[in-house]
Amino acid sequence: MSPSLSRLILSVVFLASVFLVLFISAMIGIEVLDLREIEVTSLILLMTSMYLILGWLVIWRGAVKWTPWRRGAIVISVLACLLLASMLGGVVQLVMDEESVTMFVIGAAWALLWLASTAIIWRETKAERIARLKMLGINVVVCPNCSYNLTGMTSTTCPECGSKYTLDQLYATLAKTDEQIDQV
Repeated sequence: MSPSLSRLILSVVFLASVFLVLFISAMIGIEVLDLREIEVTSLILLMTSMYLILGWLVIWRGAVKWTPWRRGAIVISVLACLLLASMLGGVVQLVMDEESVTMFVIGAAWALLWLASTAIIWRETKAERIARLKMLGINVVVCPNCSYNLTGMTSTTCPECGSKYTLDQLYATLAKTDEQIDQV
């Protein structure tokens, strides 16, 4: 089984386990700590979000090339997603006037927004993909106009931008690609 497939399966199991953490948090808040409803929902939100952040980072840490930009973007995304989810929760609070429903909406919206943001932030860049393919011994041919990966193509026309090249022009991009990789 490939590492990526293992991570995907583990991610599905992990996301299902979030509901277990949610339930345990609720039981601790209600039965052990004897908290009020808003305090219980706050505890659930805090524990579940910490579990989600830590677990997601542990599962995917080896698959992501951690650059300073990505590290900063992840921290900012936690806060930005919380802000957006809170705004949505504020609208729900105005409409329904139920604190527990509002907290649930904030928690669910935050989790979905943050997971989506990690998919965007952790996405492999063109330069990273070219470098990864080079490490595998695959010569990468890219379109000189738009940098679309033409590796394995049988045509000298770029399907992305429609530019036409000769084989000599495309093979000349191999040298430029090697220079780009050396700079990454």
